[in-house]
Amino acid sequence: MTLGQKNDIQRDKDGALGEYMPFFLMLCTGVSISSIDMYLPALPELATFFKTTDNLLRVSVMISPFVSAFTGLFYGSISDMYGRRPIVLFCLFVFSLGSLWCAFSDSATEFIVARVVQAIGSTGMGLQTMTVLSDKYKGVTLARYLSVYSVLYPVTFALAPNIGAFIMLYTSWRGMFYFLALMGGGLMIFMYNALPETLSVRKAHNGVSLPLWCSTIWDMFSHKPIFRNMALTNALAVVMNNIFITNAPFIFEQHFELTKTQYANISVIPNSFNIAGCLLYSFLLKSCSPKSCLNLGRIVTFLFMTVVLIALCVSNALGMSEVVMIYCLCSFGMSFLTMTSVGFAVSDMQTDKGLGNGIIQFVRNISSSSAVMLFGYFCSGSVVQVFFAMSMCALAVLLTISTCYSRLPDLT
Repeated sequence: MTLGQKNDIQRDKDGALGEYMPFFLMLCTGVSISSIDMYLPALPELATFFKTTDNLLRVSVMISPFVSAFTGLFYGSISDMYGRRPIVLFCLFVFSLGSLWCAFSDSATEFIVARVVQAIGSTGMGLQTMTVLSDKYKGVTLARYLSVYSVLYPVTFALAPNIGAFIMLYTSWRGMFYFLALMGGGLMIFMYNALPETLSVRKAHNGVSLPLWCSTIWDMFSHKPIFRNMALTNALAVVMNNIFITNAPFIFEQHFELTKTQYANISVIPNSFNIAGCLLYSFLLKSCSPKSCLNLGRIVTFLFMTVVLIALCVSNALGMSEVVMIYCLCSFGMSFLTMTSVGFAVSDMQTDKGLGNGIIQFVRNISSSSAVMLFGYFCSGSVVQVFFAMSMCALAVLLTISTCYSRLPDLT
């Protein structure tokens, strides 16, 4: 194939998606996110079916962010050398394969291995969406797309458990994974025919290795304080949220004795607050700077921490409504923290955007996975323990932001 023919094919792909490219990329990301929590209502049932412990099933939820902590570095490096398009297609294929394997699993060990394969695919989809957006857009325009991207998380976290609970009414827990495999396969076929390549300048093929990653991470964290602090802010905000998410099914279904459907419905409430925060952020960007939005997130997080510490003093009075509303406050503030921190971190990168986004994902997911696993090992997952851990994360977020807030630029 001649160079001219390749350019013609590229132009055809650009025209096929055009301004709708962010939408279809975010659809891929939404499907990958749904694999994290679609099966949350089935966790107690899966523990019984596989004859295993609740803690092991909690770990299965965090497999995706744990795996992505490492695969993100690989995908980021490879995409800087070979382009974004082949990585997106590969991830959709592996995600579909892993989802089918989950559906066929008959033991806890097999299910965990299948979840790892599924995660290898799903974790690259969100990363490449971020990278493609940072290839195409900058400044406030990028920040607005990031706000839409961030809405995916609360919307998906709200819808996926309800979709999973609905599927279980007519099939079983296996049906959820058949559904994910079908969605992944369909998107792979579509993106193969429509997705253009957005990488304009390819990086020299220096290889992909652990020493190279470590050197790059050290360089960014030691010489780019804004990147470092914003990556840590993003990570701590997600840790705070995930500690609650992974314990929520057991808190609501076992402690408060809700059914799977009732739990799925309850989970919509805090996710609605997260969605409201994302939408408000997008609206505020028309008149306020991202720095002001970050400050709003800091204020809400301080309020959340204060309310939690007061609630812990009267923990015997904590009912289901109080638990939900306190978490709603966390969800609302988290939307401002995650979006603005990523925006500032990305703006601090000039080259190696794929690897840079991979580092942000690495820091976020290795922190989140480690924190949830340690919490599951040392704690029983009671409401008091969950809220105390979240309040400590909130304190860490506030301290991290305060060390660099005065140096943050006003993005345009």
